[in-house]
Amino acid sequence: MFLENLPSLIEEVSSRWGLTDVQPVPNLSFNFVAFATSPRASRAPLPYRAHVLKGEGNVILKMGAVNPELVSEMAALKYYNGDGACQLLECDEERGFLLLERLKPGIMLSELEDDDERTHIAADVMQKIWRPMPLESDSLLSVTNWMNE
Repeated sequence: MFLENLPSLIEEVSSRWGLTDVQPVPNLSFNFVAFATSPRASRAPLPYRAHVLKGEGNVILKMGAVNPELVSEMAALKYYNGDGACQLLECDEERGFLLLERLKPGIMLSELEDDDERTHIAADVMQKIWRPMPLESDSLLSVTNWMNE
């Protein structure tokens, strides 16, 4: 049903969020993910972040069939609020739509030759994003729950 309605869903969300030039990413898998341009993203009151792309294709549109993982992703991105993760600009939990800031890709850890450097970078990132689970975390999947889904 989701795939049958995808063209009209893209039109709907583009109209709602003012998106133009919606271009699917080349390596789609489970969800529909596309680069898009949004005038709202360039005006959004985000803190200065050098890794955020500006101009054309400045956002990512993600759409999928509503499921616990997608709802949990939205809840987690709201919780992180752009600190250690991309900024969630808009979302529709009932429809499975997310509008995300588009980040400049960096170097994959697997591309670094120095194992100590890879380990230190991974540990730094883990420390940055670790935080206690919020009390109202019904929509956040724990690793245990996620593995049992």
